[in-house]
Amino acid sequence: MARRTSEEIRAEIDRCDAFLRIAGDLRKVFFPEEAALREALVGLPDKDAFVARCLSNGATLSEVLSGFEQAVNDHMSAFADTAPDSVAYAAGLRAYYRERTGRELLSDFPPPTGKLKAIVKRGKIRNDTEFYLVKECVDGLEDNPKTAAMGRDLRALLGAYEAGG
Repeated sequence: MARRTSEEIRAEIDRCDAFLRIAGDLRKVFFPEEAALREALVGLPDKDAFVARCLSNGATLSEVLSGFEQAVNDHMSAFADTAPDSVAYAAGLRAYYRERTGRELLSDFPPPTGKLKAIVKRGKIRNDTEFYLVKECVDGLEDNPKTAAMGRDLRALLGAYEAGG
């Protein structure tokens, strides 16, 4: 993968932040009790202040972006799950994103299925971003007969990653 400039990384952080704010607004509708609790405990910090704080604490821009990508993956994992509430949330997220941006969500942020298949094919979780994506999706995959085999493979890769391999 080609190295990205600081400007490119910052633009990707901005894109992730915009998505997270849209998804956060929708969660208030879909999961009002959870959203209220989350808002009371932490809220969604100002992106620029958050990035500045991370950088002042020694993080790199790439590490900050990784954190934003993990947060995006938390929402996008609904597209890998077949539980009725996840399916409803995924459909709502697509519609709400389109309403707010005029763009298709899955064009801007592809569903995690392709990433998960690549991880299984490679036979290894490479980093924490992939680890948390797999961790977020694996239960739903194992519960669906059509994806149970992939879920079991990913569960084994989680164990290997946690064990340091």
